[in-house]
Amino acid sequence: MENRNIIITLVLVFIAGLLLGNIFLSGFTGQAIRKVPTQIYVTPTESLTDEDLTVTIIPGSSGATNEVFPYRENQYGNIARVGEALSYCRRNRDGGAGENTGTCKVPVTFKYRTALSWKPGKYFLRVYDKATKSYVKAYFAITGHQEFKGIA
Repeated sequence: MENRNIIITLVLVFIAGLLLGNIFLSGFTGQAIRKVPTQIYVTPTESLTDEDLTVTIIPGSSGATNEVFPYRENQYGNIARVGEALSYCRRNRDGGAGENTGTCKVPVTFKYRTALSWKPGKYFLRVYDKATKSYVKAYFAITGHQEFKGIA
């Protein structure tokens, strides 16, 4: 009888340990300090050269760098930067955490013009997320060149 009580007690302690371990490891207690990643969106996802894209960056819990970079990706997955960095988060727009600090902490939507020199293909804009310490990308495609409309 005494061995049976010990076995039942050990099984109950084991089950309680599994339940508590699952609760602590699943993040129930850490939701307030969880790292929320930065998000970036580009519309439209297909464009001609020399057209505006609408870019929305929603910084994560630790913010995002204040610069967005354009890249081209070839069919082999190789990437090349195709333009200058754009500082998108201005000091007067976000209450002081902008270009002087290098960090943006509020959502920002802005226009980004594709270059006339870009060739058709797969492109992306990327920004560095300070919470996850990694780059976040938004893809778009250049489908052709803008037609030149001369003076008639």
